[in-house]
Amino acid sequence: MRLNQLAHVLRKGRVCSEDIELSLMHIISRAVYPASEHATSQWLQDNTALCELMGIEALSVNEYKLYRISRLLYEHRDGIEHYLSHKTSELFDLHDKIILYDLTNLILKGANNTAK
Repeated sequence: MRLNQLAHVLRKGRVCSEDIELSLMHIISRAVYPASEHATSQWLQDNTALCELMGIEALSVNEYKLYRISRLLYEHRDGIEHYLSHKTSELFDLHDKIILYDLTNLILKGANNTAK
């Protein structure tokens, strides 16, 4: 997948250039290192050259910016999912529907009710 094509999808959604770059970096980081926004911001600053490759100052990236970008991506999810679904079908000749979801911020709690 070419990043400029995904950037075009975000531009059509009237996302500003700075947010597009941060969005693309966030998408790549989630694919490479799936973690919470807090852990991702630490990983971007300490363990990767992704910020440098994207032309973003690593120290300027924090969990709050990543939370904001996550909300922005969620607002534009229909366009992003449509683009990714079309590209996936085109590349792999698939006719199935792909649903993308992020569980990194989900906490699951349950009770263990075993009978004796």
